[in-house]
Amino acid sequence: MSTLDDRTAAWLATPSLAGLSYRLTHPEVWPRRFEFDFGYSPCCGMGLAFRAWGVGRRPDAMSDWLDWVARLFNITTGDAMSLFVYVPHPVTPRSLAAHIDAYLAAHP
Repeated sequence: MSTLDDRTAAWLATPSLAGLSYRLTHPEVWPRRFEFDFGYSPCCGMGLAFRAWGVGRRPDAMSDWLDWVARLFNITTGDAMSLFVYVPHPVTPRSLAAHIDAYLAAHP
């Protein structure tokens, strides 16, 4: 992980969709050996969120992932599906971050 200024590090320590968007567009803050793969939950945006802020056992089924991320970000499961499943393709870390940013702009 790169060296972050104290303010950014403190901001990233608290789970937020804005923080996840930042993480997606800054691979230098990704956990060691994390590789983005939209087709595999532990390596997509939800997986990055779990590696950053998860505690306990990693979710297995897609419904478990969606429930977990909905609780983490205090959003509905439907919104979690819209953010992390029904995403315009091709999905890259940057396009997923833009998708999250558009959601945040529409839901201030």
